[in-house]
Amino acid sequence: MMTMQQIIQQFQDEVMEAHLRKLRAEDEEYQEIEKELLRLAHKVQEHMETISDSQQKILMDYSDTRNSQESANYNCLYLAGMKDAVRILQYLEVL
Repeated sequence: MMTMQQIIQQFQDEVMEAHLRKLRAEDEEYQEIEKELLRLAHKVQEHMETISDSQQKILMDYSDTRNSQESANYNCLYLAGMKDAVRILQYLEVL
């Protein structure tokens, strides 16, 4: 049986993924950013082949840690937004 926190996390993940799919499909600015990231990723890969294994590991560890941080930031901000929405609804006496 899932805990309340796991249920909330699953709901949050599903809603965020749906919003991201919509953003990727409909937002031209986001699509341009994605194209630029892809272009830069190819350049990074070219340069990775010219550096030592230990330097590659440092860059990959940095990138992985940065991605983990950004994911945690998004999750925190989304949850805070959900809490703010509930507070607003309570203030308006809708809940």
